[in-house]
Formats: sequence, structure tokens, C-alpha cells
Amino acid sequence: MHKYAVLITIFVISILSGCGSHSQTWNTPWLKRPAKYTPPPELLKKDEGFPIDTKDSRRYPIDLSTVLRLAGAQPLELALVRERVHDAYARVILSREKFMPNIIPELEFFRHEEEIQSTEGRFFEVDKQYMFPRGKMNLELDVGDAIYSTLATQQRYRASKASLEAATQNIVLKVAIAYFNLLQSQAEVKIGEEAQRLSETLVRETETAVRLGRGFKGDILRAKAQLASDRLALTKAKEALKISSVNLATILRLDAKTELYPADDIVTPIHLIPVDREVEELVQSAIEQRPELKEASGLLNADKKEKDASIWGPIIPSVQADVRAGSFGETLDDLKSTERYNVSLGWKVGSGGLLYKGRRELADARYRTSEIRLAKLQQDIIQQVLIAHTQVNAKNEQMAIAEQGAIDAEESLKLNEARLKRGVGLPLEVLQAEKALIQARKDYVSSVIDYNKAQYKLFVSVGNKP
Repeated sequence: MHKYAVLITIFVISILSGCGSHSQTWNTPWLKRPAKYTPPPELLKKDEGFPIDTKDSRRYPIDLSTVLRLAGAQPLELALVRERVHDAYARVILSREKFMPNIIPELEFFRHEEEIQSTEGRFFEVDKQYMFPRGKMNLELDVGDAIYSTLATQQRYRASKASLEAATQNIVLKVAIAYFNLLQSQAEVKIGEEAQRLSETLVRETETAVRLGRGFKGDILRAKAQLASDRLALTKAKEALKISSVNLATILRLDAKTELYPADDIVTPIHLIPVDREVEELVQSAIEQRPELKEASGLLNADKKEKDASIWGPIIPSVQADVRAGSFGETLDDLKSTERYNVSLGWKVGSGGLLYKGRRELADARYRTSEIRLAKLQQDIIQQVLIAHTQVNAKNEQMAIAEQGAIDAEESLKLNEARLKRGVGLPLEVLQAEKALIQARKDYVSSVIDYNKAQYKLFVSVGNKP
């Protein structure tokens, strides 16, 4: 019996040896409750006033690097994809376990104390018993299906890991864009505060001019109307800032009372990919690196294995094996060893077996569908790269135009304010210059934010890890 136990142990270990994983990503803990956000020390040093506690919320600074770091671990979307990888891994193990026999230890005791009938028809009294401790090992294996299903599940497992990589890149891109929205909202709040300050100054100067006889009451009312408009715009900008904070905190799975705002004081362009990079080079990089294409290729290979299984699987015979070894005797003290072996090969002629083509046609249809899906995905990715490349170049040009516009608008306001102070200008001219400056600043902030978003989209679309 010992030799059989050793053989069985070696067999089981050899089967399971390939099932281990050094990087079980699904074991990454996911947040069942929103987390409390603790800003990095370097952000707190920028402003000793952090955090600012209020009754209903806590305001904390955050920067792009912190956002990208949190994005790779906390979002629930990634936890779901990790479990799909876990599911694919489990299916690989299940497919390998088909090669393992069933091992059944048994202890049978039999006793008979009554009449029995012989083959000649006579009845006679019998008093008998026996003990039969044994181990039984049997295997029923459709060899062709087992081999090809194992190969297919391995391909699907590789595809699932590529899908996790794609999901990680997409979530990082998502939080980067959410951060840029937060940064834009804060910049617009600052612009709104400046607009309100300019309007308040204009109201005071216009009232002074009217008292000195250099204007009329209509100028004051027009300035006050502009002040009211600026105050309204500021409240909307603050509202947008809080909404952007909620969106970012939700994606990062942070506590609902956590109010975020950018630690960056100014909006600056981020250059990840040079604007003069050749688009053909970017397209080639995307085809080689995009994890979505790796996932689709893995699924195509899995369907190829299943197609091969439909052709060659029925030709490979199935195996049935039964091994029994134990001891047999009247009592435990009178046991003698006994062994029995049985091995048979067979072929299936019927649905899914030899001479039937339905399974082959279904597998062929699925394989062709995967081919088309891969070609369509490659076409979509090329389109994404072309659009992102176009946007980067366009936003770069728009950013330069907006920057010059802001410079000109600021100089125009200075000149008109100087004219008004000398008594040769009109309040309406200053009002128009202020509106032009505020709009120019908003345009510049928007163009920089759009450029940064386009840069990140292009960076991810070519297969880079943000």
C-alpha cells in the first residue's frame, strides 16, 4: 500500500505544481468602506493652514502624483476586474484537475447469518463474514477535451491579466482627468474672485466719477449689474469646485466628507509626448503595447484551442482506469493483499463526437468572431491615437493663442483704467476691458487643461502606463 500512496502523492504534486501563482493580484485588499484621506507631508508643508476643519467637511490638498498613486489601488472598478482574473485562474486549476484521479479510501465489513440458495436450487444455512480495507483510484478522462480545454483556459487567464492592465490604465486616465477638472474649477474660482474685485473697484471709481460730474447714474447701475453678474458667476464656480471634489473623491473611494482641492497654485502645461512626434510611430507603439489588444489576442488564441479541440478532440480516445488495492480476509488478523487493475480506451460517436459537425461549426464561428473583434479593436485603437494626436496639436496651438489673448487683455485693462483715472476714459470702456480680461483668463485656463487632458489621452492610447 505504501508504494501506491507514494505514487499517488507524486502524481498529485506534479499536477498541482503548475497551479501556483507568484502574483495573485486578486489578493489585493479592496476598500469595503470609503477611506480617510491623509495628505502627504510635502503637501501640508506648502500651506501650514491644512487641514481646515469645518462642521460638515474637511478640506485637504491633493496633487496629481497623489491622485495617480491612489488610483492604482482603491477604486472598486479595479477590484471587480481583479476578481475576474481570479475566476480565470480558478478555471485553469479546474481544467488541470481533470487529469487527476478520484482517490477513495474504503473499509468494508460484511457478515451473513441466514439461508442462501445455491445455483442448484438447494437452501442451506450460512454463517460468514469478511473484512475488506482498500483504496480505490479511478479516472474517467476525455483526453482530447481535457488537453485543449486546459490550453484554452490558460489563454483566457492571460487575457484576463491583460484586461486588468487595461482597466488600470483607464482608471488612472479617469482620475487624471477628474483631477484636471478639479484644477480648472479652482482656477475659475480664483478668476471669479479677481473679477468680483475688479467690479467692486469699478463701482467705487464710477461712483466717485459721478460725484465729480464726470459721469451719470447709468454708469453706476451698469457697473453694479456687472458686479452682481460676477458674484453669481463666482458662486457657480465654487459650486463646480465642490462637485469636482466629490467626483474625484468618489472615484478614489475616499470618505464622503473629504473635500479636496488642488495643491497646485497655477495651471501649467504637462508635456508627456512631444507634439512633433510622428503619428505613424505612435500608431505602431499602440499596436504593440495596448493591453486591450493583448487581451483580444489571448481570447482569440483560446477560441483557436477550442476550435482545434472540436477537430482533434474526438479523434483522441477517452480513458477509463480503475485501480483497487487492499487486503481481504475474515478478520483483521487474517488479511491478505489483493489488487485489481482495469484500463479501457473508447471513442464517442454521437453529439460532439466523431462524425458530427455541429461542434466544429460552432467553434469555427466563435473563432471567426474573435478574429473580427480583434480587427475591429485594432481599427478603433488606431482611430483613438489619430484623434488624440490631432487634439494634442490643436490644443497646443489654441493654448498659445489663449496665452497671447490673456496678455493683450491685461494690458488693455491697464490702459483703460489709466484713462478713466485721468478723466478721459469712460466706465463702460473699463467694464468691457474687464470682461475681456476675465474671459481671456478663462480661455487660457481651459486651453491648458484641455491640452493636459489630450496629452494624457494620447499617452494612454499608445499603450503607456500613466
